[in-house]
Amino acid sequence: MSLERYGEISQVTEWPADPRHNVFLTRGWMSSVQGVLSSRQAYLLNRDDAGRVRASAVVYDIGPDTFYFFNPLGIAASHLRDESLLALCSEQERQDAARLAGRLEETGALAPSASSTAPFGFTHGFSAVGGPESIRPVVRELDVLRQEWDARCSAVMYVEERHTDLRTVLTEEGYTPFKVGADCVLPIDFASFDEYVEKARAPRKKLRRERGRFLEADYTVAVEPAEDNLDEIAHLQALLQEKYGRPYDYEGERAVFVSVLENIGEYANLLVARQGGKLRAFAMFFEKDGVIHVKMTARDVDQTDDEHFVHFNVGYYEVVEEALRRGAREINYGPEAYRAKLRRGCVPRGLYWYVKGPEEAAADLAAAGELVSAMYSRMLDGIVG
Repeated sequence: MSLERYGEISQVTEWPADPRHNVFLTRGWMSSVQGVLSSRQAYLLNRDDAGRVRASAVVYDIGPDTFYFFNPLGIAASHLRDESLLALCSEQERQDAARLAGRLEETGALAPSASSTAPFGFTHGFSAVGGPESIRPVVRELDVLRQEWDARCSAVMYVEERHTDLRTVLTEEGYTPFKVGADCVLPIDFASFDEYVEKARAPRKKLRRERGRFLEADYTVAVEPAEDNLDEIAHLQALLQEKYGRPYDYEGERAVFVSVLENIGEYANLLVARQGGKLRAFAMFFEKDGVIHVKMTARDVDQTDDEHFVHFNVGYYEVVEEALRRGAREINYGPEAYRAKLRRGCVPRGLYWYVKGPEEAAADLAAAGELVSAMYSRMLDGIVG
């Protein structure tokens, strides 16, 4: 086997190793996010003796100021200090969490890092068709990059529980697993919306009331060309980001939508809700190989109210209807907002960060991995029951 390394996605001849991989590892998505997390990245290919690509990965040089959800430093800065998770801990565990967070920050064990992830896709950056022995040389190249980039640790982020080959290799190569939540996935194992309601965990009466109140309000919903609605959806997305404490940035949000359409327009779809002809809410979703990823949703908070449940109808129920029309096999709603997603029929697929730090931090990382994983498992178990 032979390993190849490239600095730009445009230089890569074959990507990813498995063309069935989800939309967030396509060449188009890689192009759209290149330079967003870091000014330096590496695209790795492992070929067999016949010249076929058997495994691939993207790795980013992540500094301490990068978004915490793509930065191993988030273990200390966020996961070990999350009060909603610490509420599930004993007093001793809370003390351990504070001690570990402080030690990991003081020793600088987690930043900078050489990290493999698919930016904003909440999945790892690996793809493989050749099994563990095809993956191993690529994992080992992470250590090479870590040394070349003077990084303190290496990481593979958002590895799904079911990706057993990658998890096995990472464990064998000395990486510590941290459970950091779950993808919320809705399998389309029902033939109608009524059947979906029967399978959901939330009270059926509640879901039917939410659906009925929306339909009574004379909303119309349809898939429309995103190009025709760029100004309005960029404005609503900028308002949403402002709500969460970021500056209102219409131009920036519009640029994101333009980049999506230019790079992965073949997978992107815009679901629009109108009332009296006016755009009131939208959900942009990506569809590839029977899997729908709900990516961006927003509503006009000045022109919609909570009593008509616009958010849940456009972001959940209308997507379910659309999945049925398209014959999709599952909807991936991603992590976070677990209670709303899991009660509306989703199943949790555990997500893990795998981190390998300096030798002197190995014991702290191992203890932190056990504690963070336990906290997230308790949180998810408490919702699912």
